[in-house]
Amino acid sequence: MKYMLSLTFLLLFYCNSFAQVNTNYIDSLSSTMLNIRDELVTIKENYYVIMPYGIAGNIGVYTGKDQIILVDDQWSILSSRIKEILKMVSDKPVKYIVNTHFHYDHTNGNKSFGKENIPIIAHANVRERLSKDQELSAPYSILQKGYALEALPSITFTDSLQVHDGVEIIELIHCKNAHTDGDAIVHFKKANIYHTGDIFVTYGLPYIDENNGGDIYGIIAAVDYLLAAANPQTKFIPGHGPVCSITELADYRKLLVSIKDQVSGFMKKGFTLEKIMSEVKIDEKIQGVGRKDFIAHVYRMVLQHEKISHK
Repeated sequence: MKYMLSLTFLLLFYCNSFAQVNTNYIDSLSSTMLNIRDELVTIKENYYVIMPYGIAGNIGVYTGKDQIILVDDQWSILSSRIKEILKMVSDKPVKYIVNTHFHYDHTNGNKSFGKENIPIIAHANVRERLSKDQELSAPYSILQKGYALEALPSITFTDSLQVHDGVEIIELIHCKNAHTDGDAIVHFKKANIYHTGDIFVTYGLPYIDENNGGDIYGIIAAVDYLLAAANPQTKFIPGHGPVCSITELADYRKLLVSIKDQVSGFMKKGFTLEKIMSEVKIDEKIQGVGRKDFIAHVYRMVLQHEKISHK
């Protein structure tokens, strides 16, 4: 709970602080990251999460037969700390890093690990977006500057890709237009563990990067895929928040579908966006992205997907 409250507070503080595109936010935020706390959480033997208490994504850690594989890498300024944490569970080298999507709080560490010639694996759209400046969608209105060549994924895929280490099979599955247009679910098949990136988060209303291919319909479709593939023993590493079961994932789906369906229903009644914002019911305990901003995103996505005549 402390994690959820602190992260939500920071997200809301920063998103409400910038009315225009902020070109220096990420650099400024990076300089503060040494102040956050990282906790190593064991899921089962050889499978871990480095869970931050601040604006940084969860790092999935797999200690394989001869190497470590990381899923996301937080911030470059934290790379030394991350290596020290890894020494707590293995003295093996990091052989691969997987990026679940392109956002800075999950990929900034590429700038450090990439200089060590560690191959970075991601969807092709992640490499494309990281290679040039990207404006993230409102309410954040942040400019994410393009990365240097060594920080870009060197192995890319379009639909799916498997990494074999002799013990585990790690499957990367692209989810079209979900949180972004380059999301990858990472499935540790033998362990029955998924790292979902920001397709699934536990802090409440999720951020959907509409500018960069994000779509609530795609997030729901990705969650449906996960629910169909999972069982009661499956563990999920969300992009932000504690390790979850299928129960929390199902609750997350209910939240998203409820909001989408409410917005669609009110649009069919001819309600204005302003009226819809006041009518949509969301539990007051739900935090995350601001309600009005989230509903505005959903409104535009419903217009794109459903044949509703609306002004």
